[in-house]
Amino acid sequence: YKGGRTNTGGGLRQCQRTLGGASKNDEEKNFIVLVTDGHPTEPPPRSNASKDTLAATSEVEDEGTEIIPVYIRTGDTDKEAERLMKEISTSGRVYDVDNFDLLQDVIGKLLKEIRNCDGDA
Repeated sequence: YKGGRTNTGGGLRQCQRTLGGASKNDEEKNFIVLVTDGHPTEPPPRSNASKDTLAATSEVEDEGTEIIPVYIRTGDTDKEAERLMKEISTSGRVYDVDNFDLLQDVIGKLLKEIRNCDGDA
């Protein structure tokens, strides 16, 4: 699918609202697994969308939630998208897949890591 609009910042904020804010205690940690092609487009223009995404990232992380991006490459290497994914990632780690068939494997690995998390992603 091509040509859609992506409000990544809005999506991060909505996920945080769904999580109910900050973790209730030190033993619980909230995570958002962000699956994206790395190209936020809302609010336009694209430069505003990237700024809004980074602002939302800060808001979410200020609440104690960790963001784990899964970057689905849609073609040749896109340095701008890769840079944005690293900035979004709480740990700086980005899960990278080049097709949707690999997505299920990556998500499975992520869920195992999150379940075994001792507070460090």
